[in-house]
Amino acid sequence: MQSDIPTKDISLTFMKGMTVLRAFDEAHSQLSLADIARLTGIERAAVRRLVLTLVHLGYVRKEENRYSLTPRVLVLGSGFLRGNQFGRQV
Repeated sequence: MQSDIPTKDISLTFMKGMTVLRAFDEAHSQLSLADIARLTGIERAAVRRLVLTLVHLGYVRKEENRYSLTPRVLVLGSGFLRGNQFGRQV
């Protein structure tokens, strides 16, 4: 994190949304809302709103009471990869 940015200029909700996305990893590819709340330390009601927003935006899919990332999350890193010519470096 960049400490030179004043706290008043930081969106805590956006930070929580990014924390929810990072909860999904190789050990946790499908999670319930309770799982996400436990892994992130964010209250379950807030996790529910954040996850439903991510579903609405197409970054997360819901299957019964479990959630998983969609390929759309790759868009989040693609600008960095292209901008740093990742394909050429590999």
